Amino acid sequence: MVVATLVLLAAACDGSSAASDGGPADAAADADDAEIAAADAGDAADSAPDAAPPGVSVPLQGCPTAGYWTTVTLSGSQTYAGLVETADGTSAFAVASCTTCASDGVGPLVSLGPPAVDQQTKTSEMFGAGDSWSGEVYADTFAVGGAPSVTLKVGAITSEHDFFDTSPPCDVSQGNFQGTLGLGASFSASGTERYADAWSSNAFADVVAIESCEQGGTMWLGGFDTSAAAGATQYTPLSQAATGDQVTLASVQVGGATVTGAAIPNVLVAAEIPGLYLPTAVYDAAVQHIDSVFEAEFGGEPYGPTACVTATSGDLAALPSLTLVFPDMANGTVSITVPASQSYLQKSGAQYCATLFDGGTSAWVSPSAMRSHVVIMDRASSRLGLAPQTSCP
Repeated sequence: MVVATLVLLAAACDGSSAASDGGPADAAADADDAEIAAADAGDAADSAPDAAPPGVSVPLQGCPTAGYWTTVTLSGSQTYAGLVETADGTSAFAVASCTTCASDGVGPLVSLGPPAVDQQTKTSEMFGAGDSWSGEVYADTFAVGGAPSVTLKVGAITSEHDFFDTSPPCDVSQGNFQGTLGLGASFSASGTERYADAWSSNAFADVVAIESCEQGGTMWLGGFDTSAAAGATQYTPLSQAATGDQVTLASVQVGGATVTGAAIPNVLVAAEIPGLYLPTAVYDAAVQHIDSVFEAEFGGEPYGPTACVTATSGDLAALPSLTLVFPDMANGTVSITVPASQSYLQKSGAQYCATLFDGGTSAWVSPSAMRSHVVIMDRASSRLGLAPQTSCP
């Protein structure tokens, strides 16, 4: 499946270590940290740089535990639902000649014709759990919403192995995806071109903003409409690495208790990796704090990567919140505090399932793990923006 195995791909590509000794600090120190973070956040908002341009609004389907997708138009009229990927820059889709796609229930399949041009080049991607796809490179017109239409070299998938998740854990009304929309700026499959690179030739800013709702959401390309935010946007530095966009986590708090012993660098920001992955020591400390309340609310059920429970609004409200603290664009910090049901325990079908995982020596965070905020990947200004969202129910 795409979203699960990209985690392994990122781990295999990322040679850096973000290990931490973890462990909760004492309550007094945690309170001081929270006050300092709040004060720094206010200072950062006052001195924040100008906002990104408004951008083009694009509706999303999907859910936090499966990822989000949107309609991509090829050849002016052919369409497919592309899973939004912000680390991988490859755009690829299942075509009519893909017999394994059809047998796996993927559809509708794209029938390529003029003006699409076969580049007579093979391409493929393989992921850590053995799932893969292969196909041909085509040059075709490519458009997403009202963003500029470009001619792009994309992957036409003619064969795949466990690449598509034909039964994602979303409401049936959200449908399914038939390919990927690669918005990453660092890498793409051999012979294909990155959509983000094509933007620059159209004077379109390299900005992707994502608002993740429990069902569906909104994406902005080329900027972000600040009227969709409930407050000021906070910014943290964003850097580019071989695996994608990265930030630093200054600290992580669960219910006000700090569970990091040191800052976590090189945290990959990737929409295609649902949830939050923390280095082992930090993950263990976070789970310890969550579990003490979780078991009391859910009849002794422990919190862990496979936990799925039926929860009332009262159950969810009783769980500790998650606070992520980031460096700001100066010498302070900015922070966001996210309820459990918008970060580490999210709706999956009729239940709420864990979306906090052990990342080993690395860390990844999806916009869907920060659903209280619109996440703005402003590569043009080397910054990640976090704006309180207003549109999700």
